[in-house]
Amino acid sequence: MLVSVAVLAILVVLVAKLFSSAANMTGSTIKRINIESQSRPVLDRLAIDLAQMIKRADVDYFTKSPSLPLTGNDRIAFFSQVPGYGASSLSPISLVAYRINSKNRLERMGKALAWNGDTTTVLPLAFLPITISGNWPAATDSTADPDYEVIAPNIFRFEYCYVLRNGSMTTTPWDTSVGHTTISGMQDVAAIYAAMATIDTKSKILLSDTQLSTLAGRLPDFTANSRPGDMLSQWQTVLNGTTDMPRAAISEIRLSERCFPIAPSF
Repeated sequence: MLVSVAVLAILVVLVAKLFSSAANMTGSTIKRINIESQSRPVLDRLAIDLAQMIKRADVDYFTKSPSLPLTGNDRIAFFSQVPGYGASSLSPISLVAYRINSKNRLERMGKALAWNGDTTTVLPLAFLPITISGNWPAATDSTADPDYEVIAPNIFRFEYCYVLRNGSMTTTPWDTSVGHTTISGMQDVAAIYAAMATIDTKSKILLSDTQLSTLAGRLPDFTANSRPGDMLSQWQTVLNGTTDMPRAAISEIRLSERCFPIAPSF
């Protein structure tokens, strides 16, 4: 009798551990799915926007450059041939912008533009010397705009750099080695490399907005002469060394990157 009870107790313990292990594995998988469900669609959306980007020497781009280093979370704004928010009679060109807002959430702007001379209530595609920051300041700063939407509430770090046609990775969107000094329709940019840090919904509850902002500030910016993968390696080193925040949350942060080719303009 005692032997039977002992065997039963052992079986109960083994089954309990089995269920506990399965629950932990399921929970980890759900967290990873939660992160993938945000980062992957954002990267896909960014790929579409960049593929349809207007590449002309006479239009403006709000991107990082020597005069606009954009420390911390990056911002980017450009004109693209994608649908935007607005009346159906507007042009097929939109102003697209990406930024991390004050609540550590990734936002995207898709502002539909009018045809030139069509209306005075909606601005059209602007040509230099008119700039994006001059006509649409919300695309370049933290100003609120109804055409912004949160597309990834758990992406709290966004960084990008350029891959030039000579193969170098840089924060300057033109090739200084051949004497170029302006972006000029992305003529020297072969690709844009972007990196993001995402935390799953449940783990994010363990961190305040202030802690997330602090953590985002610790993840270093891109530096010249880096190679693909270097930035994520540096970010992971920072995360591994973070001891002043709950490890249960830090350990669930996932890093992702993608290189978006920029077709040459003709």
